[in-house]
Order: sequence, then structure tokens, then C-alpha cells
Amino acid sequence: MTGRLDGRTALITGAGGGLGGAIARLFAREGATVGVNDIDAEAAEKVAAECRATSPDSLAVPFDVSDSAAVNTAFAELGSRWGRIDILVNNAGVSATADPGVSAESILDPIRRPITDITDEHWRRMIGVHLDGTFFCTRAAAATMVPRGSGSIVCITSIAQLTGHGAAHYSAAKGGIMAMVRSLARSLGPHGVRINAVAPGSIDAGMATRYPLERRQKALASIPLGRLGAADDIAYAVLHFASDESAYSTGQWLSPNGGIFIS
Repeated sequence: MTGRLDGRTALITGAGGGLGGAIARLFAREGATVGVNDIDAEAAEKVAAECRATSPDSLAVPFDVSDSAAVNTAFAELGSRWGRIDILVNNAGVSATADPGVSAESILDPIRRPITDITDEHWRRMIGVHLDGTFFCTRAAAATMVPRGSGSIVCITSIAQLTGHGAAHYSAAKGGIMAMVRSLARSLGPHGVRINAVAPGSIDAGMATRYPLERRQKALASIPLGRLGAADDIAYAVLHFASDESAYSTGQWLSPNGGIFIS
């Protein structure tokens, strides 16, 4: 049976669990050799081992996406090992609920979290992982894709970029990623490199699992489809953009969100 990513290589950041892990496992099943990145080396290796069940050459690639030098080193090593990187998925992220000292009230309703509660440390960490990480990895990927004249980059944003359903620093970081996608679609397109985004709604995986039951029930009540999304709901949207199914798409976004936001 032919996979949609047969013969391709893919690096997925923040893939040590949750959503990133689901994307990595799906890509492996679809024939890709997968590089599983995470800042947690043990988590990355666990998912890489699962990927090797269907894609034997998949491997863990632990590094911090917010560290430019570490990103460049990792891409150079993968380039030497694989010869090329066909697909990059910028999935690494952090939740506002993980900010040091965040209040229980902010976790329950991050939209109402006062900006005065967001410290310099909170802001820099959020921007560092999301925006710096996406920029550093995309720049490194473009350096290998542009000379070959092909490649697909998929960035994970959030419904927060569309609706403001998130703390200010989180929404700003995700919105910045989408602005970057639009700009890079114009500059990378002439070189045969596509870049698109997936903006999940409330997903029962990864960072969303940190929300308390009250917050999750509140989110559920506002979703027309009546359920939280599964990690695979997002992974298949990412697969669409990574594969040739979307060969004429760049600078676009999909938002699997159960109908909570309808454009």
C-alpha cells in the first residue's frame, strides 16, 4: 500500500507527546522517515521508537527550538544523515497555563487574564518558543529546501489567533506565526517551497490536558460538534498540507475547531 509521504523526510518539532506525537506517528505510517524533536530527549525517543514500528529509520532529534545555534546544528546533522529535509512541521509550543506563578483564575479563563499578570519572563518565554522557534527552524529548513526547489512547511498556530481566545502573549505569538506564514508564502513560493498553517480549536491532547475540568466543560459547551478535538483531527490536517494533496496551496490555513469559529 502506498503512503502519502513515501520516500520523504520530515522533522516535527515539539513531538515528544500529545499533538506532535500524533503527527509523527501518522507521518511514519504514511511512509515518511521522521525526525522527532522535543526539548525532552526521553519523550522524543519514546515517540521515535513508536515511529520506527512503521518507519525504521525514524529517530529522536532533541534540541531547544528557541536556541538558534542548536537549531542550526540539528538541521546540519539531519542534512548530512538524510541528504535533504522534505517537510518541516513547526509544532513546538508552550501554554500560558505553564507560566510560573500563574493564578488558578487565569487557567480557568485565560482570556480575562490581565496583562499586568504577564511578566517579562512570561512574555519572552512565549515569544521565544513560538515565534523565535518557528523562525529559526523555518530559516534552517529554507536553506536546504530553496536550493532543491521543493519542500513543505506546516506551522501550528491556534484558534487564539483568529478569535483572541487566549492570554495576550499566547494570542500574539500565534498571530505572529500566521503573519510569518503569509509573508514567507510569497518569498518562498517562487522557489517551489510551500508554507501553510493549521489553527486548532480545543483539542483533547497536549497543552489542553492541563486545563482543569471546569475549563474543559466550559469549552465543550460552546462547540457546535459537541466534543473536543482529537489529536488525529489535527494530524490529518497537517498531513494534507505536508503531502501533494495540497500542491497548489501556500500561505493558507485550516482550523479544525468543531465549529466554534466559522469564517
